[in-house]
Amino acid sequence: MADVIRITMTGAKKTQIMLKANLSYKLLQIYMQTLLDEGLISESNGRYVSTKRGEDFLETYKKLIYPASGKGTETKPTLSSEFLETYRKILRTERP
Repeated sequence: MADVIRITMTGAKKTQIMLKANLSYKLLQIYMQTLLDEGLISESNGRYVSTKRGEDFLETYKKLIYPASGKGTETKPTLSSEFLETYRKILRTERP
């Protein structure tokens, strides 16, 4: 889903998203509906674009998945309990 948000930052159609994110059509449908329902992306005239909320989510996701090591470089991605809890909080946050 983070890839979909990243791809839609400049606007994209479903086919572009599917190809760039390497998703099946069925999985794309599920992800897109979830992201739309949560207000992380929006749709207008067949083009999808990430919302401010989606971009904020993506920034938080990057910080939690790729925590900086002591040398200022990214470490291997991990799904920490901190990430999962923050993800749940973001999804529960009221939308403006």
